[in-house]
Amino acid sequence: MSRDRVEALQATPLFVGLSDGFLGQLADACQAIDVTAGTVLFQQGESGKDAYIILSGEARILLETPLGSSCIAVVGRGQLLGEMSALADVSRTATVISETPMALLRIHHGDLHRLILSYPDAALSILQILVHRLDNTNRPLGYLLHAANALERADLDPALLDAMIAQAGAITPFAQAFARVVRALVARRESVREMELSARLQRSILPASIPELAGVDFGALMEPARAVGGDFYDIFSLGERRAAVVVADVSGKGVPAAFFMAVTRTAMRALAHSRGEKPSDLVASVNAMIAAENTECMFVTLFLGVIDAVDGRFEWCSAGHTDGLAVLGSEVVRLKPTGPAIGIDPDARYTTREVRLSPGDSLFIYTDGVTEAMSPTEDLFGIDPLIALLQSWRGGDPRDVVKAVEHAVVAFTDGHPQADDITCLALRKL
Repeated sequence: MSRDRVEALQATPLFVGLSDGFLGQLADACQAIDVTAGTVLFQQGESGKDAYIILSGEARILLETPLGSSCIAVVGRGQLLGEMSALADVSRTATVISETPMALLRIHHGDLHRLILSYPDAALSILQILVHRLDNTNRPLGYLLHAANALERADLDPALLDAMIAQAGAITPFAQAFARVVRALVARRESVREMELSARLQRSILPASIPELAGVDFGALMEPARAVGGDFYDIFSLGERRAAVVVADVSGKGVPAAFFMAVTRTAMRALAHSRGEKPSDLVASVNAMIAAENTECMFVTLFLGVIDAVDGRFEWCSAGHTDGLAVLGSEVVRLKPTGPAIGIDPDARYTTREVRLSPGDSLFIYTDGVTEAMSPTEDLFGIDPLIALLQSWRGGDPRDVVKAVEHAVVAFTDGHPQADDITCLALRKL
């Protein structure tokens, strides 16, 4: 009898505490074998008769499913492999492959059965160990079930996942995988909630109705992307003959962008009647207010215009925004930025510029979600198709114009996911 074999058996959990007589005879019945790395010791589902004790090296235990195989454990010295098939003559419940060169003791099920019949105390001890193992499996399964139910009720305490893993024992890899899935689901649920909140906030900021101004027609729309951004538009009256139009694009996505958008829009409206006659005065005041408290280092590009319905004068200031487009007869004039984005430099300077609209002339203001919309081949919609479309709609109803632009962009993208909102505003001098 090899003393090394007996010591290996004594260190194996299933045989701990068994008599020297039982272990000595089992040691004599064992066969020492060596295998190279990558050897399949047995395959899940096949009939099996032998169990293996690892003397040295490591093996991977794989669980095969219709979706593929997953490694549920890596085991080493002192571990017993295939004992259920050797004890109960059942099919292999997992696949075992040597991770490294291994030295093993192979135990034939016939020898194990013979010794168990000869040593009833050994049979009882092995049964107790198996029952204890089953109990150790049931406890973490209970945690898993509780966690799954709590997740369904949306009241899962993250601390429960750590407690579950600490109690997992033999099913620790499964418990860890389950915890990863749960945390990912919780994070996604929170992300969805944030997106819903952002979308509601974004919609609430848009004007409920477009004010009427004799001599001018308006049209506007905002189509949010999957990841809610910070686009918004606004139209508000500045007396009997004037109205202000705003199109803005806040940096970032989600709730922070939506709140920054709300602050910008509120400041714009609150200061509109008290900061001078020119759009640049209003933009400068809003910028100073926002930049002074901008701890998150966000910014917003913004186009502000004021239309006089009587004389057709359109004064505008663009804070780092995409070019506005003035359709003046057969000519399209690009209204370029007259200052930097809002929120970066509290002392930034802005300039007001002016164009005159004759009856039938129009203006189109938009965010870069229009020109940077991407096709399935990752081409950009661009400015030239937009200008051509506006020329073809010269003198058209602004409400129809913004819809035509949206339809053109949607057709161009052909279902390709968009990263930015599509926001545009048009007005026409009657």
